[in-house]
Amino acid sequence: MSIRTPILRTVAAVGLLLALCRADEPAVNEAVTEAEGTAPTPAVDESIEGNVDENAPPAASIEPIKEIKGITPTHAAFKASKPTNPLVIKAAEEAERYFSKADLRKIRNTVDFAQQMLVLFAWRGSGGDRLGFDVAESSPEQITFKFRRGRTRDLRSHVRLFVLRSDVRWSLQARIRGVNLPERKSEEPVTHVPGK
Repeated sequence: MSIRTPILRTVAAVGLLLALCRADEPAVNEAVTEAEGTAPTPAVDESIEGNVDENAPPAASIEPIKEIKGITPTHAAFKASKPTNPLVIKAAEEAERYFSKADLRKIRNTVDFAQQMLVLFAWRGSGGDRLGFDVAESSPEQITFKFRRGRTRDLRSHVRLFVLRSDVRWSLQARIRGVNLPERKSEEPVTHVPGK
């Protein structure tokens, strides 16, 4: 027995392990089968029959939150939205009121309104205004938006557009002029904003 035989067996074993880890990649699958000297396995068609959109990923595989950048809403969005009371858009028809046709095309290519919704924060305020979010890992996920008013006296337009999966619960925590506002939940309207 030559030294080459154990080395070839080791190479084949490593190739087999790679194939098991990444069996869905055809190039790896073919390379491993060539090293082993066996015929490649045919690809399995996993499509679902019926009335299902084949291009749409299952709800569990959709990210709980994603930010869309490069979209500018119309003036109506700034009137309807505040940093403490975002605009929730659950249908493409609703989005038509707040976005230009070009931006609407981009949104329709990104968002599946059957499984997702838009949360739009559009406001004018201090350049130091900050809006962030935290994701709590649970089933379904819980997202907490955190708004903090800036201290500078310059007036800037702010836009943050988020795509949320429909089953995600979200809330908003806001701190304005050193005062914490009551936390807002997903479908609760804001009833009182201090200083208004």
